[in-house]
Amino acid sequence: MQPNSPSQPQDVLPTSQSVLTLLKQLSPDPEFSSLRHTICVGDAAATIATALQAKGFDLDVDKVRTLGYLHDIGRLIGPGSDHIINGYEFLKAQGFPEDYCNICLVHSYPENDPACILSTPPDPVRDKLIFDFLPQYTYSLSEKVVILCDLMCKYSVMTIDKRIVDVLSRHGTWAGTQNCILAVLRLKSEIDGLLGHNVYDLFPEIRENL
Repeated sequence: MQPNSPSQPQDVLPTSQSVLTLLKQLSPDPEFSSLRHTICVGDAAATIATALQAKGFDLDVDKVRTLGYLHDIGRLIGPGSDHIINGYEFLKAQGFPEDYCNICLVHSYPENDPACILSTPPDPVRDKLIFDFLPQYTYSLSEKVVILCDLMCKYSVMTIDKRIVDVLSRHGTWAGTQNCILAVLRLKSEIDGLLGHNVYDLFPEIRENL
């Protein structure tokens, strides 16, 4: 835990604004890549949540944005290679509700299988929490939206294929990469189906990043 980071009161739900303030305290440099990425994910997730809400789905748009802002908080407090569990444990220590902490554990896995990750699979011993948690967990629609946006955003919104190339070019592949890519495409198809159109239609800026 960061020594001077404020705790979240147990009876106060986090908001996107309070979490954004926390992120900026943890990373005062506004150009820090992880900060730019996580803000992009949160804002994109809120755009999709707003569209789903208009279709009648029961989503709290600010909560979805907040989950997007929180998903990579582990990268702001320690090594990126450990950010999944570090982020979860940091938020737990800060007093965040469990359903906000969980986004740190699930965001890299488009399906609830520890082998469903693009690159750098978790270690069964070191990352036992992930192996214990994921198989029995049921993703919420809010979490699915954030997971999709993590795979559509770097510092701006882009197509999934371009984002996947970005991730794999930096981190490499492993035996499970192909299955994970197929899971990502299934997730996009699910969200497309709920929207009734291609999720890319919500982001005109995608055309600028082709």
